[in-house]
Amino acid sequence: MKKGILIFSIIICVIILIIIFIMYWRRNTANELSPNLNTTVSTENLNYDIDIPEIERSKDKVKMTIKEGTLTRNGATVIIHDDNENPYIYGNDYLIYRMEENEWKLVEPIDPDYIVDAIALMVDPNTHEIEFDIDWSKVFGELENGRYMLVKELDYQDYITVEFNIE
Repeated sequence: MKKGILIFSIIICVIILIIIFIMYWRRNTANELSPNLNTTVSTENLNYDIDIPEIERSKDKVKMTIKEGTLTRNGATVIIHDDNENPYIYGNDYLIYRMEENEWKLVEPIDPDYIVDAIALMVDPNTHEIEFDIDWSKVFGELENGRYMLVKELDYQDYITVEFNIE
């Protein structure tokens, strides 16, 4: 009986030693494969002189119009014509202003928390145009009679506009 317990104890000790050896070996192998975070890498020979061409665009080469026969109190079809060699990329966002007392005033959204889908709209390279429908009734409600201006952002500094009348 004692001999069986002794053999069992020796087998358990050998298994434990094998497990410890395997864990030690795996940790050393992982350390050899992973980068040493305390090592400084020299950037002396790296060349950062990358020639990125300046994209030249002008808002003077962009015109926004409302397609004839599409203007309603609820929306319109908008056409943007962009003659830039590298045209702007347009989004779904826009604002509407109303002329009140000889001053443009922002039309307040019905839901101040409205969200516009963030998509990129690009002009057709053959026609230099993009045409899309805007349903402003979902954001601003049905527009009353008056003079309005639709405003779209070109980049963070420039805007394009189109004025229209609702009668």
